[in-house]
Amino acid sequence: MTTDLPAPPGWTAGALCAQLDPDLWFPEAGASSLPAKRVCRECFVAAECLEYALERRIWFGVWGGVDEHDRRALADATWNDNTTTGEVA
Repeated sequence: MTTDLPAPPGWTAGALCAQLDPDLWFPEAGASSLPAKRVCRECFVAAECLEYALERRIWFGVWGGVDEHDRRALADATWNDNTTTGEVA
């Protein structure tokens, strides 16, 4: 049995994270996410990465230099802004 997975977005080819250990972006509970965030600060596709995670509501790991806690807060703030203006996200 084979499973056809969707192709990754084109921007991922230039992502710095593709060159490093994936575990860096998914630290154990209580471990620091700062090493991953430092790499993301140097990555030229960090904005696309963050947008990808927010659009798909990916809550685990570091995406675009933002950990899950901060990404949830960002998503909540965006949701609140959209509900007060009547826009649909």
